[in-house]
Amino acid sequence: MKNVLIFEAHSDDCVIGMGGTTQKFHEDGYKTVLVTFTKGETGYSSVEMKDTIASTRKKEGKAADGWIKIDDHINWPYGCQAVENTREVFQDCVELIRKYRPEYIFTHSPEDKHRDHRAISAIVTEAWWKGSEGVLADRGEPHKAEKLFYFEVTELFTHPMVVIDISPYYQNKIKAMHEFKSQFEVMQGLVSYVEGMAKVRGLFVEGDYGEAFMQSDFIPASRF
Repeated sequence: MKNVLIFEAHSDDCVIGMGGTTQKFHEDGYKTVLVTFTKGETGYSSVEMKDTIASTRKKEGKAADGWIKIDDHINWPYGCQAVENTREVFQDCVELIRKYRPEYIFTHSPEDKHRDHRAISAIVTEAWWKGSEGVLADRGEPHKAEKLFYFEVTELFTHPMVVIDISPYYQNKIKAMHEFKSQFEVMQGLVSYVEGMAKVRGLFVEGDYGEAFMQSDFIPASRF
């Protein structure tokens, strides 16, 4: 089975950015693996939620997995708003890439406003390259994923390189969004925003709904 490996900062990012595309990959026979970097412990809208928000967001993410067809979900314990490009984090990414040996990798855009998104984008992009080299032998056999793509969350691409028609998968994407009730006060209008973004992207592919991506050129392509 071919694998797709997705790295997100917070438990709702994958659903926002590519919750339709994951379903398409699953339907096409790929195993979808999602890595959530942070506990999301800063995403509380009231003091009363502070002690329980991390466990709540984890549960919400697991509930959303069924709607968007995530096969494996790995939750890392890094702090929200505290992801740093350290050797430990970087090598953890290399190890996962070598373990799952994905054909495609997806992660955040390097242009996102959120500090965690930008940090993860840089870490994963470099790990994509380093994972293909003959170093860190204790972290697995080298593997070069065919391509790495960035998805949209809150900063939209001016000129997206790939737009996927998600019309058949849209309703499940929205059902997944409704699992993240803890974030409705944090980001008011979140579901409406996702609906609007999907409609705009759908225009690119003459469909009802779409999701847009940029392809990384950090590693040159080996074929046309």
